Amino acid sequence: MGIVKKIIYYLRLLIAIGIFALTIAIAISYLTGNNFLNLPFDEIIGYIVKDPVGITLKFLGILAIITLVMGRIWCSLICPVGTFQEIIWIISRRTNEKRPSYFYKYIFLLITAIVLYFFHSEIINYISTHKTAVILTGTVVMFLIALLTIFKGRFFCSDICPFGALYGLISKFSILKIHQGKNCMYCSMCEEVCPTGCIDVNEEYVNNVTCVKCLRCFNTCSDNGMNYGIKFWKH
Repeated sequence: MGIVKKIIYYLRLLIAIGIFALTIAIAISYLTGNNFLNLPFDEIIGYIVKDPVGITLKFLGILAIITLVMGRIWCSLICPVGTFQEIIWIISRRTNEKRPSYFYKYIFLLITAIVLYFFHSEIINYISTHKTAVILTGTVVMFLIALLTIFKGRFFCSDICPFGALYGLISKFSILKIHQGKNCMYCSMCEEVCPTGCIDVNEEYVNNVTCVKCLRCFNTCSDNGMNYGIKFWKH
């Protein structure tokens, strides 16, 4: 079973990196006009820009359904910012420690929802007409997120990202959850590699609101002590 879990972990990581690379290619095509992969990026971008609100709502709805089943798998499999943090985390080879989940992320969620609802047209227009500024701003933001990742793991995902806050709430009621199994030896290795600090081995608790389903605990535990599946008991 251990080798199967490792295969699942590395397969998830490989897919995430592939989606991340594709997202970067789309961004480069949109901001610079350089479609070096010769894929139909213009058609995809045009389809989104034509009805951004409708497309966004459909996308969020689909993600909500997926999250109700699998938890926050979006954050570790599809989200390019999440994959970027994971790459930085792997390179930095940092360990982590458990930490509480903070309430202010829900304030960020509320503010983001209000801004996107009332000013989505202005935001789209600004991105279309100020591409250099968007590139510079994006570069600075990603640099700051990289620094935060090096020192605090995926703190951005667990306590800042508004979409993480939204899907974290849904993930609390998901069918599939990360949880300790009966083979756990309480070595705390899973705590050290958890990038969101959501595991407390001694309390036999995994905070599935902040857990991004990266499966690093899966890959690290040599005793098959961490499971991802249906859990019927508390937490």
